[in-house]
Amino acid sequence: MERLFTFLLSEQHVRSHMTVILQAFLFAALAIFFLSRKTWPSVVRILLFSLVISVADLAIFFDTFWSTYPNLLWNFPHPATEITGLLTFVFAVGAAYFYLEVRRSIKTAIMSGALLAFGMAFSAFDILVATVSPATLAYDLSAVMSVLVVGATLCAFAFWELGNPLATRPRLVTSILLALTLALVPLGSMGSILPFDQWLTVIQTPDSALFSPLSVMCLSGGLAMVFLLCIASLLDIRVATSQQREGERVRHLADGTFDADFSHLRQFRVIL
Repeated sequence: MERLFTFLLSEQHVRSHMTVILQAFLFAALAIFFLSRKTWPSVVRILLFSLVISVADLAIFFDTFWSTYPNLLWNFPHPATEITGLLTFVFAVGAAYFYLEVRRSIKTAIMSGALLAFGMAFSAFDILVATVSPATLAYDLSAVMSVLVVGATLCAFAFWELGNPLATRPRLVTSILLALTLALVPLGSMGSILPFDQWLTVIQTPDSALFSPLSVMCLSGGLAMVFLLCIASLLDIRVATSQQREGERVRHLADGTFDADFSHLRQFRVIL
């Protein structure tokens, strides 16, 4: 984790980080604009949102990658770039589908956020692995997991806020949250790479999980998703129970008011 924070807060990369954040916000605002157009068919909204997210993910990743490793400028690993771009598109389609077509709940918001964040994180680390192949890099696995969990949380809040009828500026807040995810994933993937001196130590155990970020990310992502969905299910149950109790209270109050009015009416008729 220390390596990740050092990279994110490094003055050497401030200009690059600001460029990445600006790009992320512009792409996120465009993607949310397409997703929130209620007059358009759902299929069109889902496809346009997913296309923008896929392009944004690749563009921001390579901007971060080339600014960090300028000697690899314009290096596109084929076919990994095309495959990961397609996978990001598929995961974005799944996330948008859960948001638009499945009944709104905390569970669906978390599922949408987890799918989108996992797709972007998998894309970043897969391209990194393909770029240095046949060589290998060692990663700080706690940083890899943190990037995935924080990204999923930000995306979940973004989807929840976008569908919140009480929000004052849902598109703006959602765009900011989604932009943070788009910026965090590539920056986190670069920052999780262990420096050369630590890599020399790790290479003495070639079977170490530190060389397998994709496997660890898939396993931790699955476990994190199950854990978050269990929490979301409990929260949904509490919300449903609270709404049911509130409905019963309002119904009893209405019944009591009706009985009181009826009693007053009977007394008035008796007086007449």
